[in-house]
Amino acid sequence: MEIIQSALSISGDNLRQAQSFSDQILKASTGVSDHVTAANNCLEHLRNAEYRLRSTVEVLPRGGYKHARAWMSGGLAYQYDCWSALKYVNDTKLIHDTMSFLNNLISLTSNGLSLIRALDVFGDDVAKWAPVRTERDGFWESGGALGEGGELRVPDAVNAGPDWSEKKWVIWVKEGIIQSALSISGDNLRQAQSFSDQILKASTGVADHVTAANNCLEHLRNAEYRLRSTVEVLPRGGYKHARAWMSGGLAYQYDCWSALKYVNDTKLIHDTMSFLNNLISLTSNGLSLIRALDVFGDDVAKWAPVRTERDGFWESGGALGEGGELRVPVGLKADVTVCKSKNNNGGCDYGSVQDAVNAGPDWSEKKWVIWVKEGVYEETVRVGLEKRNVVVYGDGIGKTVITGNLNVGQPGLSTYNTATFGVVGDGFMASGLTIENTAGPDAHQAVAFRSDSDQSIIENCEFLGNQDTLYAHSLRQFYKSCIIQGNVDFIFGNSASIFQDCTILVRPRQLKPEKGENNAVTAHGRIDPAQSTGFVFQNCLINGTEEYMRLYYSKPKVHKNYLGRPWKEFSRTVFIDCNLEALITPQGWMPWTGDFALKTLYYGESGNTGKGSDLSARVTWSSQIPAEHVNVYSVGNFLQGDQWKLTSS
Repeated sequence: MEIIQSALSISGDNLRQAQSFSDQILKASTGVSDHVTAANNCLEHLRNAEYRLRSTVEVLPRGGYKHARAWMSGGLAYQYDCWSALKYVNDTKLIHDTMSFLNNLISLTSNGLSLIRALDVFGDDVAKWAPVRTERDGFWESGGALGEGGELRVPDAVNAGPDWSEKKWVIWVKEGIIQSALSISGDNLRQAQSFSDQILKASTGVADHVTAANNCLEHLRNAEYRLRSTVEVLPRGGYKHARAWMSGGLAYQYDCWSALKYVNDTKLIHDTMSFLNNLISLTSNGLSLIRALDVFGDDVAKWAPVRTERDGFWESGGALGEGGELRVPVGLKADVTVCKSKNNNGGCDYGSVQDAVNAGPDWSEKKWVIWVKEGVYEETVRVGLEKRNVVVYGDGIGKTVITGNLNVGQPGLSTYNTATFGVVGDGFMASGLTIENTAGPDAHQAVAFRSDSDQSIIENCEFLGNQDTLYAHSLRQFYKSCIIQGNVDFIFGNSASIFQDCTILVRPRQLKPEKGENNAVTAHGRIDPAQSTGFVFQNCLINGTEEYMRLYYSKPKVHKNYLGRPWKEFSRTVFIDCNLEALITPQGWMPWTGDFALKTLYYGESGNTGKGSDLSARVTWSSQIPAEHVNVYSVGNFLQGDQWKLTSS
């Protein structure tokens, strides 16, 4: 029932958006009689459809399935009639786009109607919730004698299962429902790409609009790739991978919306953002279904709205140490080498890291190993989606240094674009590097390293910056024995990342740091409770640089440092067996603004030591992780590290 209600809710949201588009057509049709007639008819049809949908939502919980089917059948007909009315006056872009939107709405409503029919005809016998069959297919619904006028009774659930395995059949049916939801998301995703492309074409000469549109298109391409991967892996039972990839896809769609939010000064951008809101709802629905299938399997009675640790719900997992050892392989033979001066230093293949990345094969299953020799490389590096399994070795922290100074204060740059080193291709590995952004403490957002690489491993690297040093943007990432320095939200993003044996250091902030400040080490950005994302710190040191600690001890009351604050509504961060030094405030965690996210986030601690680990004065909205559930955050359970393909070639 809850799955059906969720589907109807999404249909309702889209129905109201369709009414808005139809109203725009009417306002634009003054003096054109056939357009006015079509728009008025369309609005009447959609009002009728909305009424029937509302009636359906009200009657379903009372078991009025037959009435619900009749009313939804009418609602579907009204939506089609709206589309049909516009078909004969389809000579403007607004009408064309509205008809495309209506096509998606009709698909959503059809899906909801099919689910209601299945509930009516088969009741709890979910094994029979298959695609609709009619009399022509030899399927007949049951009923009374021809002359009877009483209520037609739904037959009792039939216990006899199909000839093949009942379990396999049940999962296939559920995946069919999920695949249908993903198919609708995919159709809408392609439409969103078309809208974003229109924004780009209309933005010539307006730097911030061009940046937003380009970022939006990149996010949507990444979302499309992750959706396609999810569709492929689901039939093979790869539910954990599907959850990770759909979590990333949802984050990308939100980031497209967010990019446009800051340049929302045209009707096209406004309409695209409205469309993206609906797309995000569709994708969220699909992700919730995948999570339910993964967590509860055949127990459909438990396929309820998502509950998290904050609600007292814990997924199961192995011991904390389980999941395999994730390390960057030692002794791989370099495919190419990079020197600071290609012509004068050691006969290397390339003089820049970017050239070495570009030389690698696309979509490779084999590692492309780059050895970057000692030196300071002033460049911006991008490892694209197609550059899979890139491995970058340096000669050690402080020896091989990749540096940049891009920041949001420069024209046409967003936080996403400021990264000195940005990675999207899966399977990325790095070791022995310092990556820094030298924009300074007064430059606001200035990223040193940004990663969207699934199943990536970073070991023995150093990341230096101030605000937003490390952007662990999406998907599954593992950091081992790294040093990370910054001050404002300097580890942030919406990935599932584990930081193991790392040194996290606060550095001075502002041009006059002696005045004092409020620093947050982390700002996790989970936007949906079904996303399998969060930050996990295991056996890490949280301290300040020597320079900062001198400032801190000179006036401790004005230098306040917190473990994190909630960037988004379902922010999730935990510290396990870490050494929290004196600079961490007794409260431990910092609100973002007001009471935003304080009831939905999950901030947990377990087994920490040091002067900053005392829990007696912690904020009431943080938690102590129950000992029996600490294993939820293991490498194996949280990142599925035991399933990563760590080849030596």
